Amino acid sequence: MMTTDVEDFWERMFDARYEQLAMITDLYPEVRSLNITFDEINEMDPATASVLLEHPDRILGPGKKMLEDRTHKADLNIRISELPDDAREDISKLRVEHIGRFISVSGLVRKSTPVRPNIKIAVFKCLRCPAKVSVVQDSYRLTEPLECYKEQEGCGRTVGSTKFTLVPEECYTVDNQKIELQENPEGLRGGTQPGRLPVILSHEITGVIQPGMRVTINGILRMRPDNDRERSTINTLELEANSFQLNDGDIDNRKLTEDEMEEIRAMSSDPELLSNMIRSIAPGIHGFATEKEALLYQLLGGVPKMLDDGQKLRGDIHILLVGDPGVAKSQLLHYMANLAPRGVYASGKSSSAAGLTAAAVKDDFGEGRWMLEAGALVQADRGLAAVDELDKMNDKDRSSMHEAMESQTVSVAKAGITATLQCRCSLLGGANPALGRFDVYAPIAGQIELPPTLLSRFDLIFAIFDQVDEEKDQAIAEHICRGHSRAGALKHMDDERARNIIDSTMDIKPFYDRDRIRRYIVHARAQSPILPPESYQLIVEHYLKIRALGKGDNATVPITPRQLEAFIRLSEASAKLHLSKYVERRDVERAVEIVQYYLRNITLDEEGRPDIDKLMSGVGKNERDRVRRILSIIRNGITSRADLLAEAQHSGIMESESEKIIQELLRTGRIYEPKFDHYQVLT
Repeated sequence: MMTTDVEDFWERMFDARYEQLAMITDLYPEVRSLNITFDEINEMDPATASVLLEHPDRILGPGKKMLEDRTHKADLNIRISELPDDAREDISKLRVEHIGRFISVSGLVRKSTPVRPNIKIAVFKCLRCPAKVSVVQDSYRLTEPLECYKEQEGCGRTVGSTKFTLVPEECYTVDNQKIELQENPEGLRGGTQPGRLPVILSHEITGVIQPGMRVTINGILRMRPDNDRERSTINTLELEANSFQLNDGDIDNRKLTEDEMEEIRAMSSDPELLSNMIRSIAPGIHGFATEKEALLYQLLGGVPKMLDDGQKLRGDIHILLVGDPGVAKSQLLHYMANLAPRGVYASGKSSSAAGLTAAAVKDDFGEGRWMLEAGALVQADRGLAAVDELDKMNDKDRSSMHEAMESQTVSVAKAGITATLQCRCSLLGGANPALGRFDVYAPIAGQIELPPTLLSRFDLIFAIFDQVDEEKDQAIAEHICRGHSRAGALKHMDDERARNIIDSTMDIKPFYDRDRIRRYIVHARAQSPILPPESYQLIVEHYLKIRALGKGDNATVPITPRQLEAFIRLSEASAKLHLSKYVERRDVERAVEIVQYYLRNITLDEEGRPDIDKLMSGVGKNERDRVRRILSIIRNGITSRADLLAEAQHSGIMESESEKIIQELLRTGRIYEPKFDHYQVLT
């Protein structure tokens, strides 16, 4: 394309954008960019649009200069957005032929540096004369003048006979930020290593993008030396950003086709949709129908809301699976992380607090500066984070999850960097009981070795037992063997006996394949069903009915408002599944059934009564009663250890329980030991 053709194109474009140019002139330097969509360029001149993608510098370079001349302003930018599909590239597939082209890449922001000034034109003072010389900078290493240029009224001495000092206050600088873009984890299958690409942002598009965000960046792919300090033939790729678009609003920014939408509408009208969906979740794992239904609702989530006063109400559902070894907890977590349209899996045993939330790191990527790197929960923003082996984490690392689960943010104050990152994700946790295996004769709540402050943030907690049951054991064994038989037969489709095996094990095959489920979930998650009065009154009735179980002289607290919110989120998720505009009675009934199943299995005390306090605060009503009785005995004058244990046993408290209570009271300072084996209450 001839230079005159490019100039003619920009003249016509600027004439059509007269009002925007006037705004730039009036609001400069706060506004210093002309924003144009690719479609506008294509409509005005298809030939120019084609050259723009292949040789962007030929189009943008003259356009930038003409824009500056026309507005009489310096360092303006032309930003092109909404590039066509054929300009979109996968990071891992970028090659030499893409260098110098205008491309669009999407991904997850893994790292970001703080915004820093970048010198574009450096001003140096010659130490042998009063002259100051300017040098245009075109790399990240400061380029000094080779001589005191006479054309800039210098003395002409070379670097061998004079020295130069930088004059920072007279240099022309622009805002600069560097980020690392990683391919979206949900787009990778089969353990493929995600590709990464450094991206350079400048001027007004800096300071907006943070680690954990999903973005689409349009820019020119450049090549630069892999190591600036050494001359090398090996180079690295780098994207010079021209514009960007945040993708945080949608779990998948791909538009569904009309055929896919018709498929979704047909699924939503199927009366067996729920059972077919449950059947499609980890069909290789026998049983767990209620747990799988809850996991399905977790993928869909409730409706995030904001009250009139600005308070945010999360819609994401947090679920904890606690079970005996070998009951397929880890398999379920892996399966759900792969099934979710946006899922991240992490093991608590090998994860630190920084690895789960965010870390301040210092490496060559940030040119030696401190920078933020997103952890697993931040990477799972708008998706599902599956964290296994929560019980293997230390308390310090676990405590970092509290803010992420409740307020769905991660606050970072490290190495001089203060930031708040978003982690609006559902958490699916896995853990083992305190002694490695559940004791079926003891209350379940006391066997979950996780801090009550963390447990209270889960909407649902499922206990999974491995008990000897001949009928159940036979069903599980046959299911596992049939799964192995089917998987082996699939490799021999030409064999008649293998085909018979495949036909007889069709119940192990998912009713819907993964891609179909993902498409449906992406569409269903975007729904925002309304909770009408008739539905929330039904929720209130069930809530009050369960609360009423705690009445009487030996009252416990069977349920708290936290579980009431679980009712609401699960009801909304059920409505989303059916693409309903309103939460209906059937949705509330499904939610009630799941929550009651959870309460029956987890919160029963020694006497078979529901007591949520043991789980949420670590101390149940029976324990509080025993503590009060021990304190009362001491206050009544029985202070020696032997007499105290005897009187407590007479009151129905076992000696081992009394010992535990005494040690805990001593630890917390509620009683003290004035002399050996004698106790007094601290008043």
